Amino acid sequence: RGVSAFAVLPGPLEPVQTVDAMFAAVRGLAERLSGMAQDANGAPLSPQRIGALRDEVARYQALLS
Repeated sequence: RGVSAFAVLPGPLEPVQTVDAMFAAVRGLAERLSGMAQDANGAPLSPQRIGALRDEVARYQALLS
């Protein structure tokens, strides 16, 4: 059982703002549901992994400019 979260980019917000909001929502849901946030491979969604994903989105955002 689980919940999947994703963001469609580009969207109404800047891409990095969008993923920051998504990760905040994911952390909040995990806390409220006494669950854990995981990445696409099932590994815990660590601050390092969030940083790496955020960097990928920042590179994508730079391509849009």
